Amino acid sequence: MIDNNRLQTVCKEYCLSIHQIEQDVYEVENNDLRINIDKFMQELDDCIVLTDLSREYERDSRGISWTISNIYYIFTSYELAIEANSYLEKTRNKYGNNIVMERYRFDTKESIDTIYRQEELGKKP
Repeated sequence: MIDNNRLQTVCKEYCLSIHQIEQDVYEVENNDLRINIDKFMQELDDCIVLTDLSREYERDSRGISWTISNIYYIFTSYELAIEANSYLEKTRNKYGNNIVMERYRFDTKESIDTIYRQEELGKKP
C-alpha cells in the first residue's frame, strides 16, 4: 500500500492533479494528460490504475518500449481489484469502452492489462 505522501510526490512529478474519492482511491482531474504509465506505476511500486487503450509507445535507448496513455483513477494497492472493477464500469460509461485496468506490484513483478467479469468472457467486441 502506498502512503499518501508518496502518491502526492509521484503525481506531482508527472504533473497529475488528483483528489481522493474514498480511502485508497484517487481520481485524476487532468486525465487528458498522457504520461508514461509504465514508469508511473513502477514509481508507485504497488498500485492499480484505470487507463485508456488509446496508446502510444516510446522506445528508449536500450530498446525498451514504454506505454504512453491517460490515467483516470489510481488505487493505492494491488489488492484493490474488486474496488477498481466497480470504478471500471463507471469510467467506461463516462469515457467509453476503451478503459482497462492495469495492475502492478514490484515484489511480484506481475502486471496484467485487464480483468474481465465472468459475463464478459467469450463475448466478441
